Amino acid sequence: GILFRVRHLLVSHVEGHVGRWRGELHWDSSAPTGAKIHVEMEAASITTNSPERDEAILCDDFLDVKHHPYLVFEGRALRPLGHRGQWQAQGDLTIRDSTASIVIDVRMITDVRQAQREGRAAFTGQAHISRRAFGLTWNRLLEAGGASVADRIEVQLRVLAALD
Repeated sequence: GILFRVRHLLVSHVEGHVGRWRGELHWDSSAPTGAKIHVEMEAASITTNSPERDEAILCDDFLDVKHHPYLVFEGRALRPLGHRGQWQAQGDLTIRDSTASIVIDVRMITDVRQAQREGRAAFTGQAHISRRAFGLTWNRLLEAGGASVADRIEVQLRVLAALD
């Protein structure tokens, strides 16, 4: 799954997830740095379990799902971090009509030999993205000072991939 969390009203967090997404990972365990990643997330499937807030997120002022139905990640590099099964995936994330480079810390939680035997592998990932980098600048200033929604969004991934 694709989960996210953003600070709200300076003291709490809003959590949500992307309900519908699909992706492809072209990866050779003997040459993982050559991996290719493509992920499409349906913008209209994003939910925070608050219908009013979800409607605001999907509207023209924010994600504009009518004109931009998908968020897309194109991974262009995968580099090992020195710990077995840990990498950084570098790529471009497109939200609305803005594209920015992001880094995802990836950890394979399935042993490579087990993955080859079973034909699947499990991964987790974590990234931090800036709303401003994608032109998502809507906010409301608070009387006490500060903004109601933070710029930084924490993203967590849990992926079970079928291997060919």
